[in-house]
Amino acid sequence: MMYIENIFICISIPLLLSLIFIQGEARKYTLFVCIGMGICVLSAYVSSFFMNYYGDEKNDESDLI
Repeated sequence: MMYIENIFICISIPLLLSLIFIQGEARKYTLFVCIGMGICVLSAYVSSFFMNYYGDEKNDESDLI
């Protein structure tokens, strides 16, 4: 488990629980933030999967830029 997952869980669970009590535009914004954090964690998994699949090292991508 990556460290970012622990941070994601600690931030997103209270936000998701607060959706029960929030109404209106604030509910949409809170849900948008939680979905955005979930997509960021998912992209980290996809990136690390392809990095291992192609045998790249962490510094290769930054050297190509």
